Amino acid sequence: MAAVSGVCRRTGRLGLNVSPAILKCHLNFQASRGIVFASSIVPKCYNRQFPESHYSGISQLPNSCKWLSTNAANLEVSSSANPSPELRDRYIPMTRKTLMQHLIQEPMFLTDEEKKVFETFTLALDAAIVNQHRGLLTELKTLFDSVNPDKDTIESRSYNRRELLDKEFWLLQKLSVIMEKANFHELPKSLVEEVLKEHNVDGVLISVNPEKYDVIRYWVVGKTPVHTLRQPWYRSLLKSLTGSSFAGSAHFFKRVVVAVRLKRDDRLFLKAFREVPVDRLDQILPAGSVGITSVDRYLLLLTGGFGAGGILAQILASYLGMATNFPLAVTGISAAAAAYQWTSFKNRQQLHLVEISKTLYFKNIINNRGLLTLLMDKAQDEIFKEVLLTYAFLLTCRPPSARAKESKDQATTELGSMPDSLLQQKVSDWIHFKTGTVVNFDPSEGIKLLSELGILTKDKDDNLFVLPLKPALNNLPHVHPTLSLRIEEYDLVEGFELERSILEEPETEYTLREKLRKYFGWF
Repeated sequence: MAAVSGVCRRTGRLGLNVSPAILKCHLNFQASRGIVFASSIVPKCYNRQFPESHYSGISQLPNSCKWLSTNAANLEVSSSANPSPELRDRYIPMTRKTLMQHLIQEPMFLTDEEKKVFETFTLALDAAIVNQHRGLLTELKTLFDSVNPDKDTIESRSYNRRELLDKEFWLLQKLSVIMEKANFHELPKSLVEEVLKEHNVDGVLISVNPEKYDVIRYWVVGKTPVHTLRQPWYRSLLKSLTGSSFAGSAHFFKRVVVAVRLKRDDRLFLKAFREVPVDRLDQILPAGSVGITSVDRYLLLLTGGFGAGGILAQILASYLGMATNFPLAVTGISAAAAAYQWTSFKNRQQLHLVEISKTLYFKNIINNRGLLTLLMDKAQDEIFKEVLLTYAFLLTCRPPSARAKESKDQATTELGSMPDSLLQQKVSDWIHFKTGTVVNFDPSEGIKLLSELGILTKDKDDNLFVLPLKPALNNLPHVHPTLSLRIEEYDLVEGFELERSILEEPETEYTLREKLRKYFGWF
């Protein structure tokens, strides 16, 4: 029972209310993986009739699918697990191999025969996805070559500004498609403008003038709340008096990609960052301003006014022959207060600039040409996971009679028979159960690719059906011995990929660029 209570505590932290029968099923699944619990009962979950309140999609399942024993189909997700739509991401927080492992180990999901060929099917599926996107990365790099700020080779031809803008336009168009496939969200222009407006951050005014930019586009994934301990009242008071920065609660974007081009510049910057605060997106831009707040400005004017008044009073007293040093004391105190206020502002300004420097140094993942390769790999990974989940859940939505047959003898009409809306709900709940992350699964890419490969069909009621595993494998291309290698964020190194006869930029071009860019920056 201690093991049962431990599982209850873990599922409670995920925001799930799991019924006792499903908890037993889960414990037996863990036991099948070598983890022994006190209970030795193996319930036949596929024979149970689940209440409609336990799962929003189970009541809509056809009769052939109500036996399905996926854990997600048997749990009740609390309302707190459904945040606002803008917080729901499509990004699937699993690696390809982890997803394959979960699907193979899922109880009452694949038959023993299907488990033997499932890995071969996934390798062939990965090869099909790679072949489909083989030429797109080359096209992206070719378009980016003319606007690459890191280019270190002699240009074979020169482009006028109109040609450069044309290449930039098509680069951003195709990049948007890749970001969509990689399950990134592009921030709307209105939200970007709101973020860049003048705002107070730790006692300084931060603003970014959009007029200094020709291109500002953000793509984000994974909005995560980060909660820290509440600060005591005296520390909050000290913060308000001194402007010192103490940690508080905030939201972070797990990954942020930004495309930026400054005015009068002909180079486009592509940068990727991790764990960027939602209200600090301005920190990853190359130009902005750090100004003084209205309170600090009024205090400086007030102390300056007292100081000037003290000097005038001392002059008047001397002119009238009055022996007093009180005006000088007022002037000295006012000058000291003004110096303290100005020094405090400059310290806060420097702290903010240091924070920007740390963001650029520690949170920058990859830039420019290398980022294109990383994004393409991310897109292929997400497509692979979406297609595999779509096929696996349609394949295993079948009656026990079809499951008892060999793969080659199963009929297509027995596999699937569910609309895409129900498929989306089932997979989203399954991912939430496995990872604790709320994901808005989108099956459209998987449905499209499987249809093009002749593996998926629709009937007149828009119900989805798929081929059995072995016939589906015959529709896929030649398989690789392992999953296609992807460039990871932590081991990608940008190098010199082209032969070059000169490493340095021409002196005149270098001088011109430095002269243009000296007008931009954080001041």
